[in-house]
Amino acid sequence: MKYILFIFMITISLSAQYEWSTPVQLSEDGNYPVTTNSSPAITVDNNGVIYAFWVRGIETADPYQWNDHIEFRKSYDGGLTWTETENITPENTESRLYRINAACDTQNNIHIIYKAESTMTYYKKYNGIGWSNQAEVYYCNNGTGLKLKIDSKDRIYAIMWSPTQTYYAYHDASDPIMSNWTVACISAYENMYMKDFTFDADDNIHAVGSYYSLELSSYRPFYMKYDRNRERWGTMHLMDYISEYSQATAIVLTNENILQAIITYGDNSGYDNTNYLYEFSPSDSIWQNKDVINSNTNVAKQMIIDQWGRLHIFETIPYECLLYTYRKDSLWEAESIISTDSIFNFSSPYIAFDKTDKFYTVYRKTRMEDNYNYIYFQSRQAEAGIENSELTLPVTATLYQNYPNPFNNETEISFYLEETAEIELIVYNSKGEQVESVIKQKMSKGVHSINYCASKLNSGVYYYQLTVNGKIVQTKSMLYLK
Repeated sequence: MKYILFIFMITISLSAQYEWSTPVQLSEDGNYPVTTNSSPAITVDNNGVIYAFWVRGIETADPYQWNDHIEFRKSYDGGLTWTETENITPENTESRLYRINAACDTQNNIHIIYKAESTMTYYKKYNGIGWSNQAEVYYCNNGTGLKLKIDSKDRIYAIMWSPTQTYYAYHDASDPIMSNWTVACISAYENMYMKDFTFDADDNIHAVGSYYSLELSSYRPFYMKYDRNRERWGTMHLMDYISEYSQATAIVLTNENILQAIITYGDNSGYDNTNYLYEFSPSDSIWQNKDVINSNTNVAKQMIIDQWGRLHIFETIPYECLLYTYRKDSLWEAESIISTDSIFNFSSPYIAFDKTDKFYTVYRKTRMEDNYNYIYFQSRQAEAGIENSELTLPVTATLYQNYPNPFNNETEISFYLEETAEIELIVYNSKGEQVESVIKQKMSKGVHSINYCASKLNSGVYYYQLTVNGKIVQTKSMLYLK
């Protein structure tokens, strides 16, 4: 049986970008303060459009008075070129702004939250045409903790500290009333700081952070779960069995429903801390220390799990570099995104990633002699991404390389099933956009082959992906040359 594949025009690239791109300055040069001390934010929509945000200080006659607004640019070509800078908070003329967070929903609407004067948290939405008016979320007088994420049903969650407790707020992304947020305190405990959270398949929330224990006179990590059906948080699980001063700083959920968290030992004084990977499965009673990741980094970090279950960690080694650490096979590997010198220092990187496991980062670069600040962008394809799937061979199936490859006109794709299963063969373009579900049906044990007549393809790199019983098991690339 022949299948004809119709594919849109793509960017022709014969090799993936496995090194960090050259830094691109997004903010304009100018007089102090240029941009404030707030870290920037970035997100990417489902079509690969990148959105970058940062706070710019508005100069006033009073050198001690800073007024801020949020600037915004977007890129349609992976960060090679950018639109003109736009002020998206013109209504803000007298406040300092902080802590931007950004996220994209399933309908490609962009959502941001940010703080003003370390008090009120504000929200804005971009629908692809224009930005909404600024809406209030909640009064929070702690300017540090702020997180924004969106679940699979497009409910937006914001986590805030006010001042020593953690509050959460949620809002339906499709709700036209921008100020229609539900807000509540997560726990009655004081000195409880939630640092990160993630969603499971049922949109329950799993969260970690740090809690000051009066009994221990020290901080310890904690874990909490939010039941989406009951709309309530469970009991805080204090990890007081860890003997060191420590805090949980990031969390992800694997495809096997195992929670993985980074727990940092040390109080961050002198940045002489050590980062450990802990795991927690439904059958566990306590979190298990599994591995040492690295040391001497800032406590603030971001951890991402890709579609193959690989971990990627982004953080700062103060006055040295922005650090990217990733799990390859059973080993941790690390590389510098960009190194500093005696002239500049960097904020913690803010990361977005797309469905092809390409990472996009923005960060603040500060010239230390005069505190001039600039915003930069870089990107990189994860090595454990779509072209490196040989490391994740399934136990129930094997996807073979198409033959011939490169090919002209026709190519054959084969796969082997160890048992009868529901399979789907999907083709993606080089941007990670699904082009077609070529075959989706129940197939018997054995070798199966599909012959493609590809006369209508545009030249370039494509990816074909095999799923077995709903789980991605392998992906390979193929090159078509007319």
